[in-house]
Amino acid sequence: MKAIFGTLILIVFFVFYKWKGIDWAIISSIAIYAVQILVESIRARKIDKLSTTVLIITVILGSLTVFLDNELFFKWKVTVVNWVFAIALVVGNFWFKKPTFEVMLGKELEAPRKTWANFTRYWIYFFIGMGFLNLWVAYQFDTDTWVNFKLFGTLILSLIFTVANGFYLMRNGAIKQEEEKTKT
Repeated sequence: MKAIFGTLILIVFFVFYKWKGIDWAIISSIAIYAVQILVESIRARKIDKLSTTVLIITVILGSLTVFLDNELFFKWKVTVVNWVFAIALVVGNFWFKKPTFEVMLGKELEAPRKTWANFTRYWIYFFIGMGFLNLWVAYQFDTDTWVNFKLFGTLILSLIFTVANGFYLMRNGAIKQEEEKTKT
């Protein structure tokens, strides 16, 4: 469900930007994020902290962009969100005293601790790198190019990275626990 909303938010932002400009694109993004949190809270009967954090960042940087008429604030949103994710993974490693993704996915998949540690580390590097890449595009190119990168570039790079990491998990011992239980 999050992936669907995430893609929807990007598409709606892109469409409103092309149709009405950056201010309407930001307002539409905030509305979709709010709907996402509402739907998730109704389905799960709790408010998702990650989605709420992204909404807060979007509202703050979007408001600064609209009220100060400076698109650069909103361009920083992608970087801030990616770096918040990276920090959350690093903090999770220390908090749980094991790789964050092992805590998140360990009930679904079983893999050696080293695989989980590498998997988590790769995502940390990816989020940091995507943050820097976004800043480079934001500062080196016009807003139209940045919006196209935000939709197509980040989506494609994220998809490639996710698939590559899925193969990494499969190749390095991640198996569904149900399949293992069935064999015994």
